[in-house]
Amino acid sequence: MLTVIYGENNSGKSRYAEDLITKYDGNLVYVATMVAVNEDNEKRIAKHQKRRARYNFTTIEEPTDLGNVEVSETDNVLLEDVQNLLANHSIYTKAGTKYRYSDLCDQLFADIMALNERCANLVVVTLKDLGEDYLDEDAEKFDYALKQLNNQLYDACDAAYDMLAGRPVPFKTDGKDVSRASRKGKGLFSFFKKKKSVDSDAETRPEIEAETKSAESDS
Repeated sequence: MLTVIYGENNSGKSRYAEDLITKYDGNLVYVATMVAVNEDNEKRIAKHQKRRARYNFTTIEEPTDLGNVEVSETDNVLLEDVQNLLANHSIYTKAGTKYRYSDLCDQLFADIMALNERCANLVVVTLKDLGEDYLDEDAEKFDYALKQLNNQLYDACDAAYDMLAGRPVPFKTDGKDVSRASRKGKGLFSFFKKKKSVDSDAETRPEIEAETKSAESDS
């Protein structure tokens, strides 16, 4: 079963994801994607480690390649988080070269779905968007790519929640949209549902230099 938890920074999505995955019977596996490049990253990682300690997770640190994550069909896996995975790929896997974000989204989506097939339950945490009114060109392209990947995950998942005011609001359960806003096309990803064809032509897909900074995970 694939469940996706969306939300802004510091919305409580990580905490809710931990509470949700620990309700399943079986081994708990935490896939950590953040690369600590500064003191703030280190503090966030330490904070999350302290909170998870009571759950007895097996932690696997994998910033880019989910194919390296070894799990069994009885494991319950928490993947945190999608925006770091996307940013890490843009920084570390094709450094110094140009690439298409759309291709990265397709690759990461396939990797996440393959991980889902290898375990009993997968809960994925992701930032809904960068949440800023004015973004520079590179940040705008990253934000667009993140929304595209989030949309792919939403379409494929069994359950989806949006963290609003610290509370999980269900948008999808049992593979079906349950939010009135979602059913009317005004929900989490109406942006991409209205503009799916914008990035369909390979020659017009946005290309960027691999200089994107790693996004911060929430608390």
